Formats: sequence, structure tokens, C-alpha cells
Amino acid sequence: MDKNEQNKKSRNLISMIMIMAGVIIIALAVIMLVRKQLDYNKSNDLYDKTVSQYTTVDEKGEWYDQINVDFNSLRSVNSDIIAWIHFENEDIDYPVLFSGDNDTYLRKTYDGSDATAGSIFMDENNAKDFTDSHILIYGHNMRNLSMFGKLKFYRTQENYFDDHKYFQIITPEGARRYEVVACKEVSETDSIFTIYRGDDEAFRDFVKTEVLSDSIVNNKDVDIEGSSNLQMVTLSTCTAADEDRFVVTGVLVDEHPYGN
Repeated sequence: MDKNEQNKKSRNLISMIMIMAGVIIIALAVIMLVRKQLDYNKSNDLYDKTVSQYTTVDEKGEWYDQINVDFNSLRSVNSDIIAWIHFENEDIDYPVLFSGDNDTYLRKTYDGSDATAGSIFMDENNAKDFTDSHILIYGHNMRNLSMFGKLKFYRTQENYFDDHKYFQIITPEGARRYEVVACKEVSETDSIFTIYRGDDEAFRDFVKTEVLSDSIVNNKDVDIEGSSNLQMVTLSTCTAADEDRFVVTGVLVDEHPYGN
């Protein structure tokens, strides 16, 4: 066999190896994509079933009657469920969990299944009875817009804020209505992730300098300074930048204890 023929066979072999490697890479990418989509679908199916099985909806009623949650049945599945978050005019409806740490439900659903979407959960340092003045709640920014994926619309859709000013936190004791007053992108170490226990001067200063400053929305309808018992909930989700977070903060504007 002459040298030219050997070189030709070597080139053909290298080409075959490269083609096979390419096919393997593509196959692995497809497998990963399919697995991810199945994971997304599994989470979506679970939470869709949760909404239909454990809640009743009446959007024509008063704000506190728009959604009712069967906490007894939910807590029989997982006692870590402390509340339900419901956005008015938007299909953001999920149980809120508290485990005492910020890791358990990062990639786990409330029924114990492993899932990329994880769960909506309260910060480990908050009081799970919602008595703190500043409460932090986390959820993933999913590409399929599940969990807190739609919070990005506050900055990407011009009129989204006007139609989505309110979200509710429902507990076994009653419903609380929050009005969005601030949205912005921050670093993961930003001071907005500070928890406050009481409505004091330090908390009021924090609201002015950390919560309301640099917000991309300006809600002048809420009299924050005139509130006698100020409480805020900040919803936090990830962004395209690993070190950044997008936060949406609402102030408590009304509450309705059950039985009243």
C-alpha cells in the first residue's frame, strides 16, 4: 500500500470518527433536552393538578373570595405547606413552603419529587406565621414561565404592571392582599434581602432606601408613609446572570381573616 493510499484511509477514518462523535454529541443533547422537557411537564402537571384538586376559584367575587384553599388536604400531603400565593389576573398559583432552610425545596416539589422547578418557599430566617415586617419568598424563573417565570413581565411588557398590581398570600387563618410597589434587578447579596421583625424607624428607612429606590415601577397609589403597621413581601427569582436576582415587592394593603 503506497503512502497516498494510507493517508487517504487515515483521513477517512478521522472523518468517520468525527462524524460519529458529532452524532453522539447530538444524541446526548437531544436526550438531555427530552429529559428536561419531561421534567418540566411533570412539574406542570403536578401543579395544575394541585390547583384543580385543592382550590376553588371565583374571580367574580370579592378579592378575598377569588380563591379558596383546602389546607387540611394539602397539609396531609406535606406539613411544610404554610400558605398559598395567588396573583390576581395571572395564573401564578402555588403552595408556599417553609422547611427552616433554603435548600430543601430548591429542586424538590412539595410532594417530595425531584424537579428542576422546585417549589415556592419562604426564607429560612423568616417567621413562618407571616408576622415579620419584611418577608422573602423565592421561586425559580422557569423558561416555560412556570413558578416565578412570569415576574419578568414587569420589566419586559410595558403595561404589565398596570394590570397586575395585586397578589395574595392565603393562609389557613385568612387572606392578605399585597399591592406591588417596587420591581428591580439586584445582586444576590443586595441588602433588599434583609429581614425585619418590626415596623420601626430602621425598617421605614430600609423601605425608602432599599426597596423603593431604583424601582422600574412607580406606584403612587399606596400611602406607605401613612401606614400604621407596614408589612412587605419581596418575591425573588433568578435572572440570566447567575449572580443577579429580579425582585418584586408588595405592601400589605388589606386582609380578611376567615370567619369574618
